[in-house]
Amino acid sequence: QRLESFHALAHSPEIKAMFDTLFGEPTLVHPRNIARVMLPHRDAKVTPSHQDFLHIQGSTNTWTCWIPLGDVPVSLGGLAVLKGSWRSGLLGVTEAPGAGGLESILCGLDYEWQTIDYEAGDVLAFHSYTVHKAMPNRMPGRIRMSCDYRYQPVGEVIEAGSLRPHAMFEWEELYEGWERADLQYYWRDMKLQYADYDESIRWQKDKIC
Repeated sequence: QRLESFHALAHSPEIKAMFDTLFGEPTLVHPRNIARVMLPHRDAKVTPSHQDFLHIQGSTNTWTCWIPLGDVPVSLGGLAVLKGSWRSGLLGVTEAPGAGGLESILCGLDYEWQTIDYEAGDVLAFHSYTVHKAMPNRMPGRIRMSCDYRYQPVGEVIEAGSLRPHAMFEWEELYEGWERADLQYYWRDMKLQYADYDESIRWQKDKIC
């Protein structure tokens, strides 16, 4: 979280240009960036199947870029997506171990899980309603590392928590020693629209099998 380069990667011109084209308007890069570290321990809990909107909220037109840091074959525990699942809208959830603590309820959905052997330089982008999950790391002695970055149209609503640092940090301590001023507090100059966080949608259970 303290690395300037970690946050700078989210602002890659190629990624921003892709989303500018997708949105048809300027892209807001969320500053709340997340680093993922998956150990090959037998008791490690992988991130369960979920939709990012439950955790991010704000605009439903928020997208995630998952970026592997190095080559990540399936056996190292990459990301899997449920192809076409965004079409089903927001799903019900149940409690589950692993990052986020919630698992999407998938009964009755006729979609297929898909994953690949990722290579350094790959970027996987998906909508906030896309169901996805982490695969277990089954390579002893190897650690899987990846980044989660998020993007949305600048003119759509955002939940204020997405402008906070991830984990127990403040921006002042993370910015210490940085050289690029354009990566710091850049959202404060934007006329953003805010949406309240709705805790109730995190506990919808209307589709329990």
